[in-house]
Amino acid sequence: MTVTAGNTILGVMQTLELWLIHPHQDACAAFARRFESLPYVVIHRERYEDLPPHDCFVTAGNAYGIMSTGIDAAVIRVMGRSVMHTVQSRIVDEYLGEQTL
Repeated sequence: MTVTAGNTILGVMQTLELWLIHPHQDACAAFARRFESLPYVVIHRERYEDLPPHDCFVTAGNAYGIMSTGIDAAVIRVMGRSVMHTVQSRIVDEYLGEQTL
């Protein structure tokens, strides 16, 4: 398993990092143990709202696009309710209201 990818932008090689985030030390310690042998995995013990700038963020999600609790709610607080409405509309339009997980 690899979590790195090379990408050349204006002749400069860019390295992809996988960030794992959690506000609790125990979870971060478990991440560190599990991924210690992999390069470019960075553990952040902080909340989503406090992360440094990043290019992409992925949450576990659910089949209906309900984003009102947990990490999804944090994303909506930062990005706005329009993100949830866009996700839900796409699920309705493309998956008849329930996306297969």
